[in-house]
Amino acid sequence: MFCVTGGWDSGGVESEARLAEMSARQFGVFTRHQALAAGFSQATVDRRLAAATWIPVHLAVYRWAGTPLTPDLVDMAALLGVGDACLSHFSAAHLHGLVPRPRSPHVMTRHTRWVDVSGVELHRSRSLDPAEIEVVGGLPCTSIPRTLLDLAMLLDDRGLQRVVDHATRDGTASRLDIWERARRSRGHHGGKPLRRAIARQPGGIEDHDSDGETAFAALAERHWPGVFEHHARVEVFGRTFEADFYAQTRGVVVEIDGRAHDLAEQRHFDAFRDVLMADAGLEVLRLGRVVVLHRPREAIARVTRALEHAA
Repeated sequence: MFCVTGGWDSGGVESEARLAEMSARQFGVFTRHQALAAGFSQATVDRRLAAATWIPVHLAVYRWAGTPLTPDLVDMAALLGVGDACLSHFSAAHLHGLVPRPRSPHVMTRHTRWVDVSGVELHRSRSLDPAEIEVVGGLPCTSIPRTLLDLAMLLDDRGLQRVVDHATRDGTASRLDIWERARRSRGHHGGKPLRRAIARQPGGIEDHDSDGETAFAALAERHWPGVFEHHARVEVFGRTFEADFYAQTRGVVVEIDGRAHDLAEQRHFDAFRDVLMADAGLEVLRLGRVVVLHRPREAIARVTRALEHAA
């Protein structure tokens, strides 16, 4: 942004050059405020508009006459028209190479003031974090995890699955980053369907039998005979998980966590699996291997409470 000083003219060569340089970085568009900051007076701006030297795109957003209406210009004009905004939803997904370009720009902003931006799909979100905004191809847009979270509200399950698979297939985005954003959605309606889409993908770290599982199997047989199935298959939102122990009639899953669960990736996978199971109405109880082996009374008490709670 340029400051106006008394020595600047009202549309001379220097002002023209300043505005041309600025608009070139913005695909050929600029705002009235930017023209004033470059040194043009209000009267000069109005004369340029009346003479069609500058062409309005949105309210107080203009392009140079003869500048073609390229897709990037249309997107940038939408951003300038809304102000304090970024491309989102299908427009952001297009920039990330996930979907074709939408017919109208999708723009997201945190502010609630009225703006006149015809032909723009405007989305408002107070939960938009500046850390979720990045620049792709010279245009600010939402990150891939945030973009997928927003698209999850607009796409059906099949369409969302295609986009998520595309985003993670070639390493464009981390499955764990996407899952983590869905987990932190805090009431965003896209959180649950995005978690389901991630859950349908292969992933996680398989655990083998452990002494903790062997000890819990003995406790289960003694205290809850016939209730738990060891290494049970659990169907959740079209994805099959293997639970260490599953009381299907009570809807209770017990996981015995050994050293493998200290790995960062496994912790992420455990978290998303637990949330999905909770979404499906299952009670998930995690017991550390040390608790089962050395504090069996504590393990028995916790499992008993879980079974009673689920009854």
